[in-house]
Amino acid sequence: MFKYLKGDISIFTQRGLIRIDNIKTDDKILVIDDNNNYTYEEIDEIKKTLKKNYKLNKINFTNNIDSYFINNNIEIRAIQNLPLDLDISNFIEFIDYNKSKYITNANIEDISCFDYIGYPLITIPTDKNENEIQINELFECDKVKLKELYDKYVGTNNEIIVNINEKNKYYFIKYLCLLLEINISSYFNYKNQTISIKIPKHINKSGYNFFIYDNYIWNRVKSIKKINDYNGYLYTIHLKDNNKNKKMLTDMGIIS
Repeated sequence: MFKYLKGDISIFTQRGLIRIDNIKTDDKILVIDDNNNYTYEEIDEIKKTLKKNYKLNKINFTNNIDSYFINNNIEIRAIQNLPLDLDISNFIEFIDYNKSKYITNANIEDISCFDYIGYPLITIPTDKNENEIQINELFECDKVKLKELYDKYVGTNNEIIVNINEKNKYYFIKYLCLLLEINISSYFNYKNQTISIKIPKHINKSGYNFFIYDNYIWNRVKSIKKINDYNGYLYTIHLKDNNKNKKMLTDMGIIS
């Protein structure tokens, strides 16, 4: 069974974060192993397939405006099976007792809205202007530097409007706030084609839907729904090195 992804999912390449439908065969895909070591791998083939009335999963996350459409047999790094009455402040201590039980590479069809999806805290080199700060460089900044960046890009604003064509700015602010433990919300304005980022005036840690553990940011799944009538193109990427222990890093997390 092919592992299909919708074209608007973005994958990290040597050129940065690129939508699948804009990736070229001479690009190199960033892949990560179970120890968070990463390399860039050459693409063997990109398959573009037209589907009609196809079954997919639609996934949404807290702190994220995007919807992701992928089929059942895609695996993603997740934390599962945590007790429903466990407060998020106790997650780390609880998981430490039996890490292998809770951290999994789960099939999408087994993911629920009680699960958390992991995004690795690694620095990824990309081609950039020396004065620019890349999204993944945020993860190497200490709290003082993060606060400086927050004051520069957010300041006293309670809301930031980003044009849909400047999505990297949205991701930058999103992860900057997450690392400072600021639980933003966001929504897409279809009429104006903009993203509105809401910055809370007061921080309420009990209301968080993410936590940092084992060099990952873990974001909670907001919803997952079955879509039975998808019509459009789907993509499959085959790498020249098909080692199953190496997984692709996307804007939603690590998948294989």
